[in-house]
Amino acid sequence: MNPRRLLEQALHELGQASCLAHFEHRTDDDEIAAHWELDSQEQLCGEFSVLGLQRALTEKPHDHPLENELTPAEHQRWSELRPFDGHPQGGTGEWVALRVGASTPELWYYHPETTRENFAGFRLDLDHDQYLRALAITKGTYGWQTLFCDTAALDEDDLSYVRPGLEEMLALFPSLFPDHDYGPLRARLAERS
Repeated sequence: MNPRRLLEQALHELGQASCLAHFEHRTDDDEIAAHWELDSQEQLCGEFSVLGLQRALTEKPHDHPLENELTPAEHQRWSELRPFDGHPQGGTGEWVALRVGASTPELWYYHPETTRENFAGFRLDLDHDQYLRALAITKGTYGWQTLFCDTAALDEDDLSYVRPGLEEMLALFPSLFPDHDYGPLRARLAERS
């Protein structure tokens, strides 16, 4: 299935959820976005704002909050990042970027609550297509990307920030969206506990 169709399907599935408390979305030629909240115990919510790959490749990297403290290698990596997913509605500060200067394209995840040490970010164990497939399954639940970060890079503080939402997602989504297999995500969360 093509990437745009995957995300359009995720929008459709979200719109059909029986316990939806808030849902807004938009689509245009080069962006698909949604911001949602469920009427649930933890008020589970999520967001995505995914740029088409062509547009993402023309994006400039975000300014680094600690620009003067970067090593040359960190500065080089930062300059190669092209943001393609973020949270403009929720204002969480989370974003994901494609690193275009690497020999093999890499995805990097940034979140101000979990990214320590010079805002270094976390490399994701996903390529672009895998990212979009995982996004379609998780519906952009806040913090889902930590399920694809190197377990050695995450500490308990990082996980405690996102764990309640991820646990609720994995408890609710199999019944809300039964066409998806949440077993692999459950296993990834267990690896990080």
